[in-house]
Amino acid sequence: MLFSYPVTIPHNTPKDNPLIQRLTITRGVVRRIGIFFPFGCMGLVKCRIRYGDHPVFPANLNSYVYSDDETVDAEYFVYMNTPPYELVFEGWNEDERYDHTVNVRINVLPLWALYPFSSQMYEMIQEEIV
Repeated sequence: MLFSYPVTIPHNTPKDNPLIQRLTITRGVVRRIGIFFPFGCMGLVKCRIRYGDHPVFPANLNSYVYSDDETVDAEYFVYMNTPPYELVFEGWNEDERYDHTVNVRINVLPLWALYPFSSQMYEMIQEEIV
C-alpha cells in the first residue's frame, strides 16, 4: 500500500522549531520511504522521519535529507505492529521568501506478504491474526 502526504513547510521555519506532522499508515511492514523535493527547494528544505523517538529516514541521529528536483528514498524493514501506526515527519525551511511543499511517500506491505521469506515470521503473523 502506498501512502502519500504532501507537506507544506512555511518559509523561515527554523530547525529548532520544525514543522511536525504525523503520517498515519497501517499495520504492516514499511518497505520504502521517499521524499520528493520539487525544483526550487535548492537544499533549503530539510526533513527527517522518526518512528516514535527513533530516527528512521535518515537512520543516523541528528541528520536530515535535502535536495532539489529529486526524490530521496531508501528501502526499509520497519515492522509496525502496535498502534498508533504512524511515523513523524519533521521539516524546516531556511528559505526566507517561499513556502515549499515536499511529497512524502511510504510503501507498506501487509503482514501476509512476508510469510514466504520466513516461516518464523509466518507463525508469528498467524498468531496475531487469530
